[in-house]
Amino acid sequence: LVAVGYVATRQPEVAKVDPPKLDTPKVDPQPKIDPQPKVDPPDVPKVDPTVEMNARLTLGNAQTAFEVAKLDEAETYAKAVQKIAPDGDSGKEAGVLLEKISSIREKLTQANALRAKGSCEKALPIYKAVLALNPKVQDASDGANKCQAGLVPTSME
Repeated sequence: LVAVGYVATRQPEVAKVDPPKLDTPKVDPQPKIDPQPKVDPPDVPKVDPTVEMNARLTLGNAQTAFEVAKLDEAETYAKAVQKIAPDGDSGKEAGVLLEKISSIREKLTQANALRAKGSCEKALPIYKAVLALNPKVQDASDGANKCQAGLVPTSME
């Protein structure tokens, strides 16, 4: 009877079944990539957008004055741009405009001196160089016209 009670109370044995092994594809480990060295961006001065906008407007005034050959006015505006935003694009463009103005003034001084000495043949190409930079510079136009009039023979031989 004890044996019957033992068999009756005994838990049935459950066969352990291992889950089926699935073939998983082999994944190669990721190759080790050395991280790129951290490089700090170049020191690019940051210009406040509002400041750059004001500089751009002032540069527009400088360019307009230059186009109508108001060199003093153009120079004043261009210098203001360089003070407002010296490191911005407008400041750089103003520098280019100031170089043109300076070149025009130097060439006019040189051409006028040559014409005053009676060397119109040397002055005329310089006046033409000024007019190539800005065709509305009246002093260059007048000087070129006076030189051309002096070079043309006035008598018929």
